[in-house]
Amino acid sequence: MNRPTAQQHEDYILRMIRQLAGFVAALIGHGTSVEQATLNAISDAEQALVGPMADILPMMAAETAAQMLGEPMRIAAYARLLHERAALAGPDADALAARAAHLAAIARTLAPGNDPGMEELLGGWA
Repeated sequence: MNRPTAQQHEDYILRMIRQLAGFVAALIGHGTSVEQATLNAISDAEQALVGPMADILPMMAAETAAQMLGEPMRIAAYARLLHERAALAGPDADALAARAAHLAAIARTLAPGNDPGMEELLGGWA
């Protein structure tokens, strides 16, 4: 069985992140509040990105979660989703934002060179 190349995996992750906006728009169109629609879309994107690990990654130390996620772009995508969730998290916002920033830093450390895809995911907030 052929494994996807790093570029194919990166393209997939970037497409998934871009679809987040489409999910939100669709949910809002069905009478869901903007906040709830966004949380639903983030959860859907997390599930698509990490599968069954979506429930256990939040319980792991950031370094362990990064190790489980493996590839720098996957770590960055997960960090971006946490960052978006933190914007809506109320009392947990600071902890989620800190975890997102920590995972983003790990992703940047592991990424080869100056990856434009990484900057597209993380630029401006991490």
